[in-house]
Amino acid sequence: AESASKEVIRRVDDWESEHFGPEDVIVMILAAMAVFCYPTLTLKLRSSLSENKMQDEVLQFQSVIHMLKKVPGMSAMRLMEEMERFSDIFRPALQQCINEYAINENKAFERLYEAEHYPGFRRIVDCFMLVEEMGTEDAFDEISAEITNFRENRKLERTTHRYRKSSRNCQ
Repeated sequence: AESASKEVIRRVDDWESEHFGPEDVIVMILAAMAVFCYPTLTLKLRSSLSENKMQDEVLQFQSVIHMLKKVPGMSAMRLMEEMERFSDIFRPALQQCINEYAINENKAFERLYEAEHYPGFRRIVDCFMLVEEMGTEDAFDEISAEITNFRENRKLERTTHRYRKSSRNCQ
């Protein structure tokens, strides 16, 4: 008991002799700032990741539409069903639109447009709204043009990247 009490007294004396230094204050301020900014940074990171996922999914939709729009007998409903198969983020809105399509296709597309606010997806929905007036192939010409532009931009980026790489090697 005597050695235990001496150890307790020694630890209490060590604790009482400790003082805050400037390093401790700086660490506490930095920790408080980090904790204060954490929720905002987390939300920004999640939204940027979500934005990238939406963009990838819209690119998949555009590719599917570009490939299937020229298939004989392709309808807006079949295209929607194919989009749903490839969808993760937009699946609930697409399922609701498919369910409402048989009742009133225009209202179904309007609800789909209102349900999702991502601009790329809304452009696709705009094309679906034009299918009845223009036909499947003509309504999605804009998407085919976007895919063509995307491919040309990728080729340009690759050649620019190769050019930069080769010019660095020459120096």
